Amino acid sequence: MLEKIDRVGWMVQIVAADADNPTFAYTIGAVQKLGSLLPGELLLVGTPDYAEAARVLNWVLSQVTVGVQPLQLGFNDHVFAAGVRAYLGRVKPEFLVSEWFGVGLWFARTFDSGTPYSAIQIVWPTSTSGRFPWQVSSDDPIHQWLGANQPMLCDPPSGDEPAPADPVTDPRLQ
Repeated sequence: MLEKIDRVGWMVQIVAADADNPTFAYTIGAVQKLGSLLPGELLLVGTPDYAEAARVLNWVLSQVTVGVQPLQLGFNDHVFAAGVRAYLGRVKPEFLVSEWFGVGLWFARTFDSGTPYSAIQIVWPTSTSGRFPWQVSSDDPIHQWLGANQPMLCDPPSGDEPAPADPVTDPRLQ
């Protein structure tokens, strides 16, 4: 692990689903590599395809590295292919625990003990309706699935948020 982080600048840690949590992936070492360009390690929850999760996280970090511009919190059209909008939110402190970030916390404490650990959750909309988890009402059948497969470890946006994309008319979803 340390050799990979030294060589590439970061690594992606994949954690398989268990009885309590879905599959998730997060970066380790990216904050140390990219400094002020990255407001925290990246977290992608609920992507069962390990290779796809690693591709998404590596691609986002490579874009930050190449573009040399900070990754901004909030809505972003450049995280996923085809311009599917994502939301990047700061993971709440109660989720910055070993259950979610075990190896990342160890790395940060060992190699950068002066910086508080921070993580950013990448949240995506449903593929069928284009709605984000906070836009799905509790009586909607997909609500329970979202809670189990893409739990919100960050706060939803406050104030103005984009309307859900229409899968029939929005070219990003076709």
